[in-house]
Amino acid sequence: MNAQKLIAIYRQQPLAVICAGLAVIMVALAFFRGGSLVDSESRYNEALSEADEMEQNEQNAIGLAEDVEQINKIVEETESRLMRENARADHYRYFLSLAEGSKVTMSDPVMIRSLVPGTKGVNVVTQKLAQIEYRLSLQGNFNQIMDFLYLLSTGRYLTRVDAMAMAGEPDMGPDIVTVNLSIRILATPPPKEKKEDKNG
Repeated sequence: MNAQKLIAIYRQQPLAVICAGLAVIMVALAFFRGGSLVDSESRYNEALSEADEMEQNEQNAIGLAEDVEQINKIVEETESRLMRENARADHYRYFLSLAEGSKVTMSDPVMIRSLVPGTKGVNVVTQKLAQIEYRLSLQGNFNQIMDFLYLLSTGRYLTRVDAMAMAGEPDMGPDIVTVNLSIRILATPPPKEKKEDKNG
């Protein structure tokens, strides 16, 4: 088909020729733009997914700051109730304050040992906190001894009674008893030893 025939067709049906030309152009555009439309849809879907995830995270974060603050308070309170091994004078003052509060007579507290998790031969249930073992010798009537035990269990330090032996003291009075206690107190772990630099 030559140019003259095309011109003749155009003169007879100009609208049909124009529509056919536009259709060809639209098909070509659709063909060449098809890949970019798929990419655009993919990016759109990714953006929607990220927006949903961000919205979900925002909803999950409601009250998170308050929870973290509460946890930090619990940690601070627990740390404030841990005994420090090197503060022996504080230990003695603490035990003496319990004795005065319960009106018992107490011999000098004896520190038996410090139990550090991970140390060979040490069997403790704690994984990070150390334990300090003390032996206390008390004398008083039964109610006073019970008062001491109550003050010990509700006092500043987190304490557990491992063993208790009680014996009557009839020569000192009908209600007087001597009590020997073996107790363990949660303590801060000792500082980690710095590893020597082998290259140094």
